[in-house]
Amino acid sequence: MRAQPLRCVVGLVACSFLVLCCFSSALASEEKGYRGSFTTLGVGVETVTYQEKTRLRDGNPVETDTTLVNVVQRSAGYTGVSERFGFYLETLSSLSTGTDQEEWDHSVAGIIQTNEMKVQTSEFNLLGAYHVRPGHMVTAGLDVFSLNFTRSDVRTSNQVQNAALGAVSEDSFSFVAELGYRYDSSFVRPKQSLGYHLGAKASFPIFYKVYNSGSAELQRQVDASGNYIYQTGHNAADGHVDADGYLTDGVYEEDHYVTEIVHSDPVDLEKFGGGGYGLGADAGVTWRLNDKFSLHASVEFVHKWRDELKENNYTLPEVTVTIVRGLGGLVWNF
Repeated sequence: MRAQPLRCVVGLVACSFLVLCCFSSALASEEKGYRGSFTTLGVGVETVTYQEKTRLRDGNPVETDTTLVNVVQRSAGYTGVSERFGFYLETLSSLSTGTDQEEWDHSVAGIIQTNEMKVQTSEFNLLGAYHVRPGHMVTAGLDVFSLNFTRSDVRTSNQVQNAALGAVSEDSFSFVAELGYRYDSSFVRPKQSLGYHLGAKASFPIFYKVYNSGSAELQRQVDASGNYIYQTGHNAADGHVDADGYLTDGVYEEDHYVTEIVHSDPVDLEKFGGGGYGLGADAGVTWRLNDKFSLHASVEFVHKWRDELKENNYTLPEVTVTIVRGLGGLVWNF
């Protein structure tokens, strides 16, 4: 499930670099100018695809996949220290969060659980920028990334008795080292009426902190001898009969293992280094209104992967997050 989004993001990063190189040669002879400091304020929407992969106590793998839409706001600022050096300060947070139905796909039993899923993200970036030549810069620094989700209306399905479960939440916080390359035409021609920027980045985790309120999962029931209990299928109709006395509107359940819901304790886990990576690309355009203000529109692609986290007897699943954002707003030059 992780391979396809990863290939897409790697392709986007590669395309960003290719387009950047094509445009840079055309702009090499343009007038050079020094751009000072500016602030960007914007709002937009993001689609968040959240995936988990883990193993239940029966040893079989389970995967989840959900995609939802959030409304977000981003504020960003650049402070120029000199013609060669500057730094970016960026924040992003969810203004409202959407919901989507999440399905738990068991490798043997199929869909064993469904629930409502809500995911929200926030970021804080502090990046230094070194201008290798007009418009071109290498960026490096720290990204503080937070992801929070809530699972509610959890219900078993398919070959399992229908039973409502409680809500589960998780707060994930990470310090990430980030390295990127960026082109911004406004550093070449500060007074241009129409400008653009392109960028790509890679990141690696330094520290994770994850709190999970506790989960509920399925486990096969055993008899007094320790053997799994196997149940013969039966007609699960609601009792309606036709004129000949046959059951109608029913669904026949196949033979299956009897399962039960097992609740786990809350997990508060910390880990230094390794266990994941991030890739990203972005592109945007600006339309200059006057010396002080410009309109801005951009699109961003973010892909993050976190390996399983283990501590004592607790294991948190492998997580893949892919985000696509569209933003619009105002740029203030000062």
